[in-house]
Amino acid sequence: MMMTTKRANFLTVTMIAASISIPNSAMAQSTYNWTQLDNLLSLGSGAPTQPSGGGLIITHKGQVVYRKAFGDWTASQLDDAIPVYSVSKPISVLVALAANEDSSVSWNIYNYVDQYIPVIDQYHFEYQNITVRQTLSHISGMEADTPDTQACLIDDATTLSACVDEISQDALKSNPGQNFRYTGSAMQMMGLALENALGQSWHQSVDDYLSTPCDIAASDFSYFGNDNPWIAGGVIMDIDAGGEIAEVMRTGQCTDSIGQPQTVISQAALTAMRTDQMDGATIMYSPYYDLRRYGYGLFRNDGLGANLGLRNLDFYSHAGAGGSYPWYDVAREYSAFLLLDEPALAVPDGIPPGYLKGEILVQFILPGIEAQIDANN
Repeated sequence: MMMTTKRANFLTVTMIAASISIPNSAMAQSTYNWTQLDNLLSLGSGAPTQPSGGGLIITHKGQVVYRKAFGDWTASQLDDAIPVYSVSKPISVLVALAANEDSSVSWNIYNYVDQYIPVIDQYHFEYQNITVRQTLSHISGMEADTPDTQACLIDDATTLSACVDEISQDALKSNPGQNFRYTGSAMQMMGLALENALGQSWHQSVDDYLSTPCDIAASDFSYFGNDNPWIAGGVIMDIDAGGEIAEVMRTGQCTDSIGQPQTVISQAALTAMRTDQMDGATIMYSPYYDLRRYGYGLFRNDGLGANLGLRNLDFYSHAGAGGSYPWYDVAREYSAFLLLDEPALAVPDGIPPGYLKGEILVQFILPGIEAQIDANN
């Protein structure tokens, strides 16, 4: 797929800056040495526990300093939009928080969901006690995704309203706020609540609050599902869209079609995304076993063995089932996006599922990336 003019120009300027003498902070571009990273990506691809190939983009202080395919991927594949599964969660949170700061609409994440979906408790009255923010932090009390609910989430033949109606027929597993259960079903409910609050489709809200201000083309970034968008897992995007959105997660800002800065969410909203939003809930189901905590749409690096045993409270991330993985470091002022297309489920012979391959690869290459970032800070 073709890159937008803005992206093509941005990358061209970045690559030129690496080879000529230019003033100010951009001069640091010439001192990055990614030889070790290239070698590690080459060594890491193809092994049973590693992806066969993929792409990586790194942005430091607003400049793209690395963008390459590795393994059996070609450079042209970086421009192909592919599913990134649960990487959708923090992206959907960005939309929900951007709407939360829009004074022209009636939307507040501290409100109860039934304010926006009055019939949500028609099967089980406990649903009336769920707030929007609890759907963003997986403490709604809803069950982790089952084959039945998963079928609804990815059913493009139904509607968002019908899917949420089906989901809400299942009783809650615990009282809202009591337990953490990583689930897409609650975010599907949040998506319908936002549609009802704003009187427009989820796709239109994504366009209003993210795609248009950040000049991201629909060919590079979209959600699967027309009338039933998959809120927690349906994003399809290429590496440049992933890199731009990772920067939005880090800074709350992006640039529009004429290069002007645009604020997607405020610094206060960024802080909320990074802050533990689990309200002391007991972890009943999480893709991680180290008890790391969750903000709004992002995992904190505060688990028992996070980041190879080193806690870094400036590091935030969220893996996707196919291995795609955005992360950023607040103190180091950089973000990165790993784009992979590995099997989402575990396969025979002990080969891990895609998300674990992405996690393993990131931990493998992270020290070298941080060394180069530190050398240029």
